[in-house]
Amino acid sequence: MLFNNIRTCGDTTKDFLQFFCDKLNKMIPNFGGKIKQFCIANFLHPYYKGSLLKLSGETECLYMETISKIKDLSNNLDLDRE
Repeated sequence: MLFNNIRTCGDTTKDFLQFFCDKLNKMIPNFGGKIKQFCIANFLHPYYKGSLLKLSGETECLYMETISKIKDLSNNLDLDRE
């Protein structure tokens, strides 16, 4: 279960969170981990800070891939435009 580390939650809350997680994963497989925009948005969000990237099974790999995507985007920007 993804939410075992939440010690303050009761069983009902844990059940709800697991159900919600399962439904979300059916709508957006791998928590959107294959969608570049979702990954970058989750990484840059001031509250989430890449937390959904860490929930997926490919934890470190997906997190680092997102960092690489952001670096690639910034390298492709034309900063000398006037």
